[in-house]
Amino acid sequence: MFRSIVWGCVAGAAGTTALNAVTYADMALRGRPSSGTPETVVDRVSSGLGHPLPESEGRENRLTGLGALSGIAVGVAAGAAVALAHRSGLRVPVWLGAPLTGALAMAAADAPIAGLG
Repeated sequence: MFRSIVWGCVAGAAGTTALNAVTYADMALRGRPSSGTPETVVDRVSSGLGHPLPESEGRENRLTGLGALSGIAVGVAAGAAVALAHRSGLRVPVWLGAPLTGALAMAAADAPIAGLG
């Protein structure tokens, strides 16, 4: 089972890297700014849990880093979850696996955003 989790994490990391590459290429080509949503979510969740980031020099940079890390964590966790589901016997057609995994990762990323309004 451990091997399945590791391979799922690797697959999730690969998917996250591909998504980041496409996102940054889009930003470079269109000149659009990055989204501030990940930083806002991290700030509101950490405050809601009673551990707000202190008001100090570099706070915005810390929020940016934590927002990016949370996106990576969601992608890796989605890969691990799908690998465990596959190991437990859940099988979907090959052509449907990637879109379902992507939808799972997007739902996991968007749930806190929707929950916070």
